[in-house]
Amino acid sequence: MLASAVFSPDGRYFVTRSSAEARVWEVKTGTLVGEPIAPLASGQILRFSSDARRFTTESQNGDARVFDVRTAQALTESMDHGAMRSSAGYFSPDGRFLRTETASDVRIWAVPPTLPDGTPPPEWLLQPATACAGKVVNDQGQLTDVTDTAATMENLRAQIQALPKDTPLADWARWIVSERADRSIAPGFTLSSTEAEELTARFAAAAKAP
Repeated sequence: MLASAVFSPDGRYFVTRSSAEARVWEVKTGTLVGEPIAPLASGQILRFSSDARRFTTESQNGDARVFDVRTAQALTESMDHGAMRSSAGYFSPDGRFLRTETASDVRIWAVPPTLPDGTPPPEWLLQPATACAGKVVNDQGQLTDVTDTAATMENLRAQIQALPKDTPLADWARWIVSERADRSIAPGFTLSSTEAEELTARFAAAAKAP
């Protein structure tokens, strides 16, 4: 049963939502974009980013994600809320972050930026995934193990560090391959994991104080 239908801010797409799945449609042609997005929890709220290219859905199982409107593909891994119902989230004005809420907390997530229309994915984009997975497709089209992961990662870091600062998604690539102990919790943040844990503990202690 259809639970909701929401137009994107630019009016080019609309997303329908049921208890089982979401579907993205092109307004002019009425055609389905990509494949239906499933499975989803039974939340009904949809929210778009201001650039009309991404959207999120409310979730009752704590599994929040961000989707690309033009492809119906997930742009993020699951944003885990520990099986607690999460809000559909609110994008920051610049679209770089998403704020989600549960009954007990508020969380801020970094969100990958969208590429301009007609911009192909960077050639180096798949390399971090290849290196992290430890697999590569050989000349025969077979998936094989990376024989020298350390050398592969070192070459990849050098290539990514040499990218111009304004290269699309370069900050995400640098964050993925970084091994610094004080690496930020996500691209766009300056806070490290240790600092975030300390700050969380301070807030928790302050909330319990009489």
